[in-house]
Amino acid sequence: MYMLVVLRKRQTRICSITDCSNSSKSRKSRSITVVIVVVVVVVVVAVVGLIVVVVVVVAVVIVVVVVVVVVVVAAVVGLIVVVVVVAVVVVVVLVVVVVVVVVVVVVVVVVDEIENHNCSRDLALRRR
Repeated sequence: MYMLVVLRKRQTRICSITDCSNSSKSRKSRSITVVIVVVVVVVVVAVVGLIVVVVVVVAVVIVVVVVVVVVVVAAVVGLIVVVVVVAVVVVVVLVVVVVVVVVVVVVVVVVDEIENHNCSRDLALRRR
């Protein structure tokens, strides 16, 4: 009976040692698993963060390019509008000047013809 108790104690001890070694292995595997999970989470967060940063930078670059293109197009269109308006104003001023010159010339010619006619008539009347 004593032997059985000792044997049982040894088995218990062996079992407890085995349990301890199993729990030690389990702890090691758990700690390795935790480390792997932490590393994977950190890598995923870093990759997602990098993707977000790249997307934000690309979006900012696209917005800046669009704004620059819009400003340049607006400036070019504005310049074209200014050139067209100036050209129209110049053409209108030239037309007005030409019309005024033509009217003045016509008036001068008509007045001169009237004076010549009157002078001719006066001369004819004086000769008589």
